[in-house]
Amino acid sequence: MVSPEDQQVDALMLRQRQDMYLANHYTTAHITVVSVALGVAGISAASLLSSSPPFAEVHALLAVLWIVSLLATTVAFAGAMIGSITLPPRVPAVVDLGPPLLLALCEFLLFSILAYQVTGLSSPRALLIGWWFTFGAYGMLAAGQVWRVHHLVDPRTFARFRPRLRDDIWKAAGTGVFGTVIGTIHALTPRLPQALEFAFAALAGLAMVVALTSHSLSASQLRTDLGRR
Repeated sequence: MVSPEDQQVDALMLRQRQDMYLANHYTTAHITVVSVALGVAGISAASLLSSSPPFAEVHALLAVLWIVSLLATTVAFAGAMIGSITLPPRVPAVVDLGPPLLLALCEFLLFSILAYQVTGLSSPRALLIGWWFTFGAYGMLAAGQVWRVHHLVDPRTFARFRPRLRDDIWKAAGTGVFGTVIGTIHALTPRLPQALEFAFAALAGLAMVVALTSHSLSASQLRTDLGRR
């Protein structure tokens, strides 16, 4: 029979739990987010398969934005999976809990806004305003997340990794500013040339591809650094 003393959580057990607690928090949260986001992505894709006025004229553009949304979700997921290994053993603070949820909400909204048949958005302009402002918020929140990781990682252990994090902060913030500016342009302009709309979407997609490339290089560098230890 197990005595009450044997059932107590001692300091050693707490330290063992703490070793991967913060890293597991980030990875588990993003795995859950991706699962939900992909479900919403399927719903929005089904909605885009059938176009109806007045959205028929922007149907191709919405398909491009759907791809950008998928890339954005992939970027956030890759960043969490790669960067979490560098996190120290500690109990998550409040700033480790709230921002990931807000970022997850943005990933969810990027897809759900495109499902105009479900959301009931009245016009393509309203949809584009909502999508671009959400994309801007996504970039800003991602920058905050990367800054948090940069703040937490050991500068001695990951001396070569931290400069990459600083670059990622600026790239994510730039994405946030870009999305906000384009959303503002849509809010102030009744209609933009379709070629310009596609150019904006292409730039957003390019930013996500650059971010994925950066994550790939960071992962390669971490594998090299950890292999030397």
